[in-house]
Amino acid sequence: MGKIKMTHLELEISNACNEDCIHCYRHSLNRKRGCLSPSQVQSLLEQAKLLGAGKVTITGGEALLNPYWHEIIEISNDLNLKISLLTNGTLLGENDIEFLTNITQLQKVQISLYSIEKTVHDSITRRKGSYEATLNAINLLQKRKLPFSVVCPIMKENVNTIIDTLSWCEKNYINIYIFMDV
Repeated sequence: MGKIKMTHLELEISNACNEDCIHCYRHSLNRKRGCLSPSQVQSLLEQAKLLGAGKVTITGGEALLNPYWHEIIEISNDLNLKISLLTNGTLLGENDIEFLTNITQLQKVQISLYSIEKTVHDSITRRKGSYEATLNAINLLQKRKLPFSVVCPIMKENVNTIIDTLSWCEKNYINIYIFMDV
């Protein structure tokens, strides 16, 4: 049997989320909410590096609900792992953006945007105001020239706004990743 080689680790550092998206499996789960600690992450990432991993995606639920997410990003950076951060963006503030500008291994931040139409986006997240908070994060990332992209699953609730969302991203020079959510 050949040697196992790991190239990438997707690490869910929080299983809680501040949105309740209609397409997400989390709302149907009845489990205790929790977060990984920095020491747990350190151990996992060191083991992944030993297996050959060079990249880590930090995700959740909502990764930014983990109170140690800055420290976890720093641990990943110190281990010289290429970092992607997957978030809904609603909790990203100016201090967080400033923090991320100093992370040398940051490859990209991926922001979930379900529609460029406010009512459609908020109806999918089931959180009034999530659209404005997400757009605020996108604006902050653009302003600081941090690498980011928008992630948008196509579903029946937003299918009629996909072209407008694509056009908005193109007009604003934003990379967008669209996929079918089935």
